[in-house]
Amino acid sequence: MRKLLAMLFAAAMAVPAVVQATVIDFNHGLDEHFYYTNMYTTRGPRGGDNGFAQMVRLTGGQVLSNPFGAPHASLFLPGLDTFTLNSLFIGGAWGTQTVFIEGILDGRVLYERYVPISPTPLALQLDWGGIDFIRIATGDDYVNTVEGGNGRNWVIDNLLINDPVLVYVPEPAPFALLGLGALALLTARKKRYTLSAK
Repeated sequence: MRKLLAMLFAAAMAVPAVVQATVIDFNHGLDEHFYYTNMYTTRGPRGGDNGFAQMVRLTGGQVLSNPFGAPHASLFLPGLDTFTLNSLFIGGAWGTQTVFIEGILDGRVLYERYVPISPTPLALQLDWGGIDFIRIATGDDYVNTVEGGNGRNWVIDNLLINDPVLVYVPEPAPFALLGLGALALLTARKKRYTLSAK
């Protein structure tokens, strides 16, 4: 009985460790923890409905893009560290296309997704854990939809990394009720056993 109550109490009071989440926003240039290929930060053309302007209005400051619509771009974490890419905002700078995004660890593709984008920023939820490299490829289906520019540029901002993936964890109150119910059952059982023995 005491063991049961002790186990219920310990389970109710257990608190999971939390890793600090980080939002990478590029407002002060490239984030110093990552290395980049074919990526740069920019404010882009500020007026109109191009993807640069729309992303800057949404997230503020600078954004990350592929220069001259470079077909392949990547960012990676040097050394032995890995990270979780939870989400990001992504859009097409000058039109629509389907980009191909990969989450890689030690040269091995762990995650991949085709993402249709337009100049309107898209909040993309990924929750890709244990990666050290992100690669983005432009799409072959590009269509220019914005006057004043042309190219397969994409725009990203506000990468959320290392935010623990949310899982339902019962609150201590249900455990306490469960414990009280178990105690009541044991007490009732003991009472019945005592009465039937007389």
